[in-house]
Amino acid sequence: MSRAHPLDLAATVLGGKLTRTTTSVVGTRRGETVIFSASPWGLSAAVLVQSSKMSFTIEPKGWLLKRGLRVEGTPTELVMRVLDGPVKDWIVALAPVEIRLTPNGIHLERSGGSLEEITAACDLVATLAQRVRAIESERPISAWRLALR
Repeated sequence: MSRAHPLDLAATVLGGKLTRTTTSVVGTRRGETVIFSASPWGLSAAVLVQSSKMSFTIEPKGWLLKRGLRVEGTPTELVMRVLDGPVKDWIVALAPVEIRLTPNGIHLERSGGSLEEITAACDLVATLAQRVRAIESERPISAWRLALR
């Protein structure tokens, strides 16, 4: 019995019009365009988030026993709202190597994955993108920074 390739699995998870290359699949999940790619050393899922004023990096805490998450980001108050309790629990359960929010998008990296893990990774990046947009639209970042002065 042969094992399905991660891109084939991602193609079953993503909807809409799929675009496929030798290393990636682009489709929609939870209303977001997700770019899923695979390489011999891991998988990644990304969603574009234009002009985000927030940034963060999430990595597992600990070398041997991965317990909890190390979160670095700014502005801290907004990052913590994006990464509230249920989202943090979801991230810990998925155990990604890294999640990054940059001004251009959210990128999740993982060492491998089953269909359920690929589904969870695509759902997570789509949900994080939606949460970032929703929280940033509640109160403009420039107004938040001015309030600190």
